[in-house]
Amino acid sequence: MNGINRSLTLTLALATLAGLTGCNSGSRSTKAATTTAPATSSTTTAPTTSTTTTAPVASQAPTTTTQINWDTPYQATPAVQNDSLFALHLLASGEVLTGSATGAVQRVDPTGAAAAVSEGSFGAVSGFADANGTLYLGTSQPFFMGGNLGQVYVRDAQGNWTLSLDHPLPGVAVVALGGDLYAFASEFGNGVDATVSLLTAGATTWQQDVATLTQCQLNKAVVFNNTVFVAGSDNNTVSGGLRLFHGSGQTFAEVPNMPSSTSGGNQLEFSTDIKVIKSELFLASTIIDTQTGNVIGGAVYQSADGFTWAAVKTWTNDSPLTIAEHAGLLVAGMVSGNIEVEDPNGNLVQDTGIPANTGVMSLLELSSDTLLAGIRGNTGAELYRRVTTTVTTGGGGNTPPATPALSYVTDVKPIMQSQCGACHGPTGLAPAVASMPLLFNDDAADHSTLVSRVNLQTPDASLLVEKAIGNMGHGGGASIASGSADHQTLIQWIQDGAQQ
Repeated sequence: MNGINRSLTLTLALATLAGLTGCNSGSRSTKAATTTAPATSSTTTAPTTSTTTTAPVASQAPTTTTQINWDTPYQATPAVQNDSLFALHLLASGEVLTGSATGAVQRVDPTGAAAAVSEGSFGAVSGFADANGTLYLGTSQPFFMGGNLGQVYVRDAQGNWTLSLDHPLPGVAVVALGGDLYAFASEFGNGVDATVSLLTAGATTWQQDVATLTQCQLNKAVVFNNTVFVAGSDNNTVSGGLRLFHGSGQTFAEVPNMPSSTSGGNQLEFSTDIKVIKSELFLASTIIDTQTGNVIGGAVYQSADGFTWAAVKTWTNDSPLTIAEHAGLLVAGMVSGNIEVEDPNGNLVQDTGIPANTGVMSLLELSSDTLLAGIRGNTGAELYRRVTTTVTTGGGGNTPPATPALSYVTDVKPIMQSQCGACHGPTGLAPAVASMPLLFNDDAADHSTLVSRVNLQTPDASLLVEKAIGNMGHGGGASIASGSADHQTLIQWIQDGAQQ
């Protein structure tokens, strides 16, 4: 048991998988020959896949062709074997922060046009959290990389990170509920309890260990229905199942009767991701054989309320490491290096165009046609980009033109001026101006202020939208009626990518 105990002594059981993926028969590490490297660039272009749908009308019917292209806008240099991108976060600038298993944080141009900028190196990055425009990251200590104990860092406007919380347990998962930041600290080992620490909005001192969650390890957290949900597993090196808690402030309770996809003894099922997708809660899990450490299965579960769960799909000898919503569809990144995307019938099916890799660790929707994937590459950490292009031909020129994306200047600024300017504008009320200042004479600055309060993955759950319609604490109350044209414009603007 010494080998498996070593492989399980980590805070985030997800981190173990970066060292295990090459052991699976389904690993895409054997498919390197399918990727052709360009002669003068570090960008790798994958094969293009396409589907063609022809309307069942006579010769004048238009033909729509969808092309999916993969490339590699970022590769970690120098490459570190077994490194991977655990976490991705979209900045208001359009750049993406990547957090790796080695602890490196890079600011990356997702188009690959500009060189990546290092923002430092920490313990293995478990995730990012945005608390009312202030960005934090949590760290863990996977056994195969070393690194710091469980810590939380805070980022300033110049991209400098400062230690905010240094916890004695070796792993922290972070999440923000409005301006409040939660840090869930845990360690994988029999009998160890997890704890909850809280940094309230505007405070600089943590309320450490305000709640205890018994004998569990915790991996990922998310906000759903204005409540924090944090997922993990039993803290048991022999066998165990999923654990899920919900709450806020200093009060958390366990969700009972979680589902299981295990089939026998010496199996541990633990969460690898939890996300709000299509306004419901989705949880991804992996099952390992605790005697060998091998991945033997996994599942994606779905819940409309966070308490009643059903399996969307289960796998054997493969498992989802990350899930996301992209163009209104569920997407799963797999231990094997595959991507599975929801089809029109609601089934997850394999996207065969992804370049060879040994594990898809994180996913981020950049826009409705662009998905980013944090990868454990064949030699080190990489960022892949999946771009969907739709071309319509034929139809005698009767195809209607595409609707242009909404912009801040044309569509959102007038709403802000008329509905929010009295409090947040240059002559507004002091608390409102301090929390979200709008100048109305500097579009770039105002756009940056608003974008820091949007959620591109779940537009209607954006802080900007929730406060405007009064669903979240707002000193001015509801400034925009829920369901109104202004409300729909804000959501559509965010769905379109929150462009300036």
